Amino acid sequence: MNFSTGEPWDFGDFLYDYSPLYYYKDKNPAKYLANNYPAEREIVFISDSIAVCVPSKPFCDEPLIILTADKPIASGLAGHTFNIKSVEVDERHRNKAKVTLK
Repeated sequence: MNFSTGEPWDFGDFLYDYSPLYYYKDKNPAKYLANNYPAEREIVFISDSIAVCVPSKPFCDEPLIILTADKPIASGLAGHTFNIKSVEVDERHRNKAKVTLK
């Protein structure tokens, strides 16, 4: 999910009732990430401004969450792994969040 643009889950229109991901259909992705044990979540940067959340459990039916910075963070982040320290949901923009790393 690209929280910087406030995107909702991308699969809401074609998700079947029997899909293991159906649970996430109407959830706010920013709130989901904030409430899903954020201190234990790892992210891996695939570029200097894009990171992918590592699933919370191996072989877990969980959507792929991609974090995209709305402004430059630093250079040389690609390939590095960090833990999420906190996630603050932006109350004015439903699906935006501020993610702090440690």
